[in-house]
Formats: sequence, C-alpha cells, structure tokens
Amino acid sequence: MSVLTDFFVASDSEVNSIFQKDNSLVATQQTISENNVIKKVISKIFNSRKKSIEAKQDQFIFDISKFPYKSFKNVLVIELSDLYKIITGESSDKIYNEFSKFAVEPLPNDEIGLHKFPPDFVRALSILNQIDEIATKWSKTEEFELDNVQPYELQEIIEALRELSQVAVAKNKNLYLYWSL
Repeated sequence: MSVLTDFFVASDSEVNSIFQKDNSLVATQQTISENNVIKKVISKIFNSRKKSIEAKQDQFIFDISKFPYKSFKNVLVIELSDLYKIITGESSDKIYNEFSKFAVEPLPNDEIGLHKFPPDFVRALSILNQIDEIATKWSKTEEFELDNVQPYELQEIIEALRELSQVAVAKNKNLYLYWSL
C-alpha cells in the first residue's frame, strides 16, 4: 500500500484556517474509548458530526494546493528521521521525537496525518549541499533499501525539501508533512 505524502509551506495560522482543531472532538473520542457507560450517547454525538469532520478532511486535502508544495509517495517521519541523521550526524531518534512533538492533532481518522517539521531540520535542509551524496546514503537506510529505492529517486525528494525549506525560512513560515493512505 502506498502512502501519499505532501510537503508544503504555511504559517500556523494558515494551517489552522484550513483545518480547525475541534477540542470537543478530542474529548468525545477519548470518552468513547475510556468510558463505556456513556458510550452510546457520545457515539450519537460523534456520528452526527462525522460528515462535518469528513468535509473538513476533504477541504484540507484540496486547500494544500494554495501553498508551495511537492507531492511524493512513502516518505514519512521515520524516513525523514534517517535523512536528518545523515545531514546532521545527530540521532534519528531525536528528530523522530521532535516530529512527534510537532504532530498536529486531532485529525478526522487514522488514515491521514499532519506533522510540522522541527525548525532545526528546516534550517538544515535549507542550506543543504552535496545532494547526490546524501541521496546515496539515504537510499541505503533500512526503509529504502528494503524497497530497492535508488538514489536518483531520492535526489528529487531532497531537492524539493531543500527548495521548500528555503521558502519557509525566507518567509518565516513552517514546513509541513501531510500524509494519507
């Protein structure tokens, strides 16, 4: 199964205008999983709002095109963490944990995700050189080696991330990873 991934540049307020967080939805989902006594009542509330949530998801997908973006497949946080390690020499666990801190929640379902790139990673990407060498190293990481991904395939992704990071730094905005199954 392929995972579609979009990388885009936007400010926090622009992302919030596309996809408003619904705190009552978070509470509802937690209550459904934690408290079986009121599960039926909460489920009715949740189901009545399901169409609104799905509409937000569809709107969010559509609205990404308003921003500088690039689309790829199968490049998620774990692969990006490996790239960070190659670029900086720092632990991939460190940046993986940073991506987790910058996860944007809640999202309508488990089939989509949104992560804001940690600022240190964006800065490192924006000044990146030696893309051929980095692509070769990245292609030898476990996730890409299993799928026999070639360096030239990753070079395009790295160049796109560098370009988007440069835009993010220049405009004082953020770089986001949006993925969907």
